[in-house]
Amino acid sequence: MRKSVDGQHTLVVNQGYADPFEPSGAKQWSARLLSRDGVLVSVVQSDASAEKADSTRRPALPLTIDQLSDIATSKQWEPVKAAVPQAPSPPEPPSTGRMAKREILRNLEKLIPGNLRISHQEGSRTGYADVTVDDGRGESLLAVSVQQWKPGRKELLPLFSEGKSLPGGGRIVTRRAPLRSHPDIVQWDVDVLYDDGRRVLVSELNSASFGTPVTRAAPVLPMEQIESIALATVWRGN
Repeated sequence: MRKSVDGQHTLVVNQGYADPFEPSGAKQWSARLLSRDGVLVSVVQSDASAEKADSTRRPALPLTIDQLSDIATSKQWEPVKAAVPQAPSPPEPPSTGRMAKREILRNLEKLIPGNLRISHQEGSRTGYADVTVDDGRGESLLAVSVQQWKPGRKELLPLFSEGKSLPGGGRIVTRRAPLRSHPDIVQWDVDVLYDDGRRVLVSELNSASFGTPVTRAAPVLPMEQIESIALATVWRGN
């Protein structure tokens, strides 16, 4: 369950299992509070020891899900959260022009299949926007970044060394990998770099956002559809 708290935080509670593919195994309940500035308070309990999920089982979990939520949302965390250093903003890529957030969202709405529900449109900077898409079986974050680099930038070459050449010039590469900070979340990327320096990166998660619990085994859109979105001609405008 996911709900907004005081308009500044999102509380996500989950009553599941340590291994989601083994429902007869150890239970694992969690309550996670994520603030808008990215600070996460995570409270997790299990009916098994942390070392071995299949041993030292309890007859019942000690706390209810409401008690877990009360701990995660407690005001006593405020001094701790205030002491967490703010993550530096990602460096802006060298560019000569990128697409406005509003235009990215407008184009993305046209490219996403009509059977999906779109919500939580975001995007705090030019050249980037994301939405949450849902097919009724769990939400996925879908993000688009449109960048304009100077042609031939050497720092981009390693990113596309394993990619394929495009018929009209440029390269495309696909990636599937878990997030380093949250290995249960998988990120699928389609990264396109054209010869004129225009770069289009489309990313999708099996979670509603970075840092929140997984909502499904795999992202909503298959890789082929992500690739189709990334290669759409609407991203080539100046």
